[in-house]
Amino acid sequence: MCLSHGAVVPAKIALTSEASFSGELASAILCVVEEVDLGKGKGASLAYNRIKDWVTAKTFQIHPKSKTPYTIPNSTHWVQTANTHSACPIFPGDTRITMINVKPIDPTELIPKTLFLEQLRREAPDFLAAIMTLDLPPSNDRLNVPVINTQFKEQASRLNTTLLETFIEEECFKIDGEWIKFSEFYERFMSWLGGTEDKVTWSKHKVRNELPVQYPYGASYKDNQRYVCNLSFQAREGEIKPKITTREGRLLINGERI
Repeated sequence: MCLSHGAVVPAKIALTSEASFSGELASAILCVVEEVDLGKGKGASLAYNRIKDWVTAKTFQIHPKSKTPYTIPNSTHWVQTANTHSACPIFPGDTRITMINVKPIDPTELIPKTLFLEQLRREAPDFLAAIMTLDLPPSNDRLNVPVINTQFKEQASRLNTTLLETFIEEECFKIDGEWIKFSEFYERFMSWLGGTEDKVTWSKHKVRNELPVQYPYGASYKDNQRYVCNLSFQAREGEIKPKITTREGRLLINGERI
C-alpha cells in the first residue's frame, strides 16, 4: 500500500506511542496500520482504548511531538492488515471493529504492483464520487453505518473471553431477579473446567473478582449467604423481575433489602 502524509497516513505511532504523539493524523481520512501486533503486550489496551475513542469521537486531540496539543474534527477511518487475527484487539460485545479473512490470490490473477497502483489512481475519482453521492439511511446507532459482524470477528473475540465468561455464556441464562448461591455456582464452574490445568488458577477469590458487572455478587440480608445475581442455571419464562443490585456487599431489589 502506498502511504503519504495526506489523506492516507500510517497510524502505527499514533496507536502505540506511550507519549500519545499523533501529529500524523492531522489531515488523515484513512489511517492504515500494517503488520503491527496490537493484540499483545502492554500496548494492547492502550491501542484498543484509542481505537474505541477515535472511531466514534466527533473531535479528537492532535499532539505533534514537541508542540502544543490541539483539537480538530474527527475525519478518520481505520483499517488494519495483518497475517494473524490475533494482531487486532477485539473483545466480546465490541461494535466498533469488524474483521474479514482475505484469502490468498490465485497466482494467475495477480496484478503487478505498479499496474495495480495506476489502476487505483484512475479509479479514485469515480470511487470518491460514488461515496459522496451515496445516501445513508437514518441510523439509531452511534455509528452512521453499524459495523457488520462476521464469523472471523466472533472467533477473534472469543480468544479474549475468559473461561468464566465462556462458562456463563454456555451454562447459564441471564434472567433479571434470579440468583444462584455462590457455592453452587463455583462448584458447577469447577466441574465444567474438569481436569484442565486452568482449574488450579480459578480460586473463589478470582471468580468473585472477575464476575461480569451485570452479575453482581453479594450477601442476602435474610440468610447471609453469598449469591451471584441476575443469573440462573435454568431457562425461565413468566413475570419480568427487576434487576438485583448491591450496596456495600448486600443484595437489593428496587433499593429494598432481600
